[in-house]
Amino acid sequence: TAFSLNLSQLVHELQRERDLSAGWVASRRGYSDVTAQRIAVNGALTDLRRDAATVGPGGEGSRFREHVDLALREVAQLSQERLRIQDGELSVADTLEFYDDVIGHLLAVDGEIAAGTDDRALTRNVSTFVALARLKEAASQERGFVFAVTSAGKFQPGEFQRFASILGAQDTWRSQFDATAAPRQREALARALQSSDAGRVDDLRAQLLASSNAVGPVGVSPRDWYRYATARIDLLRGVERDLAADVAAASSTARSDANRQALLYTIGLTLVLWL
Repeated sequence: TAFSLNLSQLVHELQRERDLSAGWVASRRGYSDVTAQRIAVNGALTDLRRDAATVGPGGEGSRFREHVDLALREVAQLSQERLRIQDGELSVADTLEFYDDVIGHLLAVDGEIAAGTDDRALTRNVSTFVALARLKEAASQERGFVFAVTSAGKFQPGEFQRFASILGAQDTWRSQFDATAAPRQREALARALQSSDAGRVDDLRAQLLASSNAVGPVGVSPRDWYRYATARIDLLRGVERDLAADVAAASSTARSDANRQALLYTIGLTLVLWL
C-alpha cells in the first residue's frame, strides 16, 4: 500500500513536469518552473525506487513485479529525455508522448494491486481507484496540451482533434468510475468537479472550443489556464488520496480474512489428524 501511495505521488509530480515542459517547448518561457518541478519529481522517484527494492507480491515472476520493473525502466530514460527537451530536440507532441508513455506504465501497476484475489470489496475499490487515476491523467493531459496551445497562441493543424480526444477520455473514465464507486466516493468526485476552479476550467475550455475554427490567436491566457487547471487537478488528487485509503482498508480486511481462514483450516486439519 505504501508503494502504491508513493507511486501515485510520483505520477502526480510527473504530470506537472510534463505539462510545464510542454508549455516551455511551445514558448521557450518558464524554464525555471520546469527545473523546480524536476527536483520534486526526483524526490518522489527516490522514494519509489526505495520501496520497489522491497515490494513484490507474488514473487519475482508476478505480473505486479513485471509492471513495476517495466515502469522503472521507462523512468530511467528521464534524464536523457530531459536533456533533449532542454536542447530543443523534441517538439510539443514528442514531449507529451514521452511523458504519456512513462506515466501510462506507472499507472498500469495500479491495475495489478488486486491481482489474484477474489475479495469483492478490494477488487471494487481498486477498480474505482484506477478509474480515478486515469481520469486525473486525462485531465492532466488536457492541462499540458492546452498550456502548450495557449503558450504558442494558436492551434496547429490536427491539434484540435487531439483536444477533442482528451475530453472524450475524461468522459469515459468518469463513467468507469461511476460504475464501481460507492455513493460517498461519487459524491467526493462530484464536489471536486463542481468546484469554482473546475468551473473556471469549463469557461476557459468553452472559449477554446469557440476559437478553434477562428483565424488568429486563441483568446485564453496560458497562465490563467495553467492556474485553474492545476487547482482542479489538485482537487482530484485529494479524492485520489481518499480512494487510496479505501484500497488500503479493503486490502487490510482481505488480508485479515485470508489469515483467519488459513488459521481455521490449520486448526481443522490438526483436529482431523489428532482424531
